[in-house]
Amino acid sequence: MQNFIQILYEEKQHDQLFNQLKAWFGEQVKQVTVFEVVPDELVRLEWKFTTDDNKYHPEDLAKELTEELPSLIIDIPSTTGIDLYSRYFNGNQLW
Repeated sequence: MQNFIQILYEEKQHDQLFNQLKAWFGEQVKQVTVFEVVPDELVRLEWKFTTDDNKYHPEDLAKELTEELPSLIIDIPSTTGIDLYSRYFNGNQLW
């Protein structure tokens, strides 16, 4: 299964965002593929690995990031099955 998270952010948040991502992925960070969709505005991260403790779920990362940086707009694979994506903003899941 291909996990992904797509993040829309402000340029001034770049360093803080990527430091959060590096910390969250820890030792696995080198196995994450980063696509800069729009430089300093929109990034997509993809990873295939999982662990037995299910540590690397996109929804967990989305929740953590929107708590730390509420203005981020984050899309992940759907957690409801109704839409293709689930969106997080301002510390909440919108759908």
